[in-house]
Amino acid sequence: VRGGAAIELGWKYNILNPTTLEEFESIRSTQRSPDFAKDKRLTRHERQRILREFGFTNKDIQEAAKRATIIRNKRKRSIALMSHDHLYEALEEVKIFLCGGCRNCDGSNSAVLEDYGSKVHPSLVADQDC
Repeated sequence: VRGGAAIELGWKYNILNPTTLEEFESIRSTQRSPDFAKDKRLTRHERQRILREFGFTNKDIQEAAKRATIIRNKRKRSIALMSHDHLYEALEEVKIFLCGGCRNCDGSNSAVLEDYGSKVHPSLVADQDC
């Protein structure tokens, strides 16, 4: 969903017209378009109409759209940060190297790590045992 409220399939359903798998596939194969994913995509207005038909209010739809936008933005940020993962891994290796690979050293290297504290990911300097 690029915008607006999403529609999901639930576990509750009603059997309106029981059919066999063979019948369903023969009907479906004639109805399916070559570009199914693009042609069968619902617009924002179509989704809103369907939600209203099932009793959702405009307020419900707006709240769902807002939640979807928040989730979409978090996903975009997460994807953008993935490109920096290799840097965080390299800095973690530096941290281990500076501490000599031990968890209970005498603390002589902690000042070095604190100098880099504003430049590295907080998880690398927040939980120091040395």
